[in-house]
Amino acid sequence: MFLLYSLSYWQGVCLDVLPFDAYVKTGATAVAECQIPPMVYDNYATSAEVVDIVRRESSIHTTEIIAEILKEGGYLSGKGIPISIRRVEYIMRAYNIKSLKEHLKARGYLTAIEKANQLNIEYRTLHKMKNEGKLDCEYVKIDSKDTYMFAL
Repeated sequence: MFLLYSLSYWQGVCLDVLPFDAYVKTGATAVAECQIPPMVYDNYATSAEVVDIVRRESSIHTTEIIAEILKEGGYLSGKGIPISIRRVEYIMRAYNIKSLKEHLKARGYLTAIEKANQLNIEYRTLHKMKNEGKLDCEYVKIDSKDTYMFAL
């Protein structure tokens, strides 16, 4: 047992080991290294299989449906819990996966406002026509908030 006088560490030397100097009151010094434990979130990685499913399904399904597909398949998040809609959205952001809206936009689909402007009608009129079946173009629901994209 000894009385530690001073302890200093060397910053930025290595990412997995923390070197430090220990000075004891008697004048002795010691140089040691301490293994840095992994960060907790490093153990929460999403499996590559889940990321592939999200990437594949994002061009044809909403995040809600993708979450249901993953739940039905028994897939779990990195923390070991069922995958939620928010987790699917996070995976899409983290792995730079396009959303259904972005895929449809790339295929030439228009937002409701753009489609209403194209037809020279009001936004509300467009949705009324859609609900009454009077709209003669393809449209796709892109989220749980009744947001739609319309074909040209």
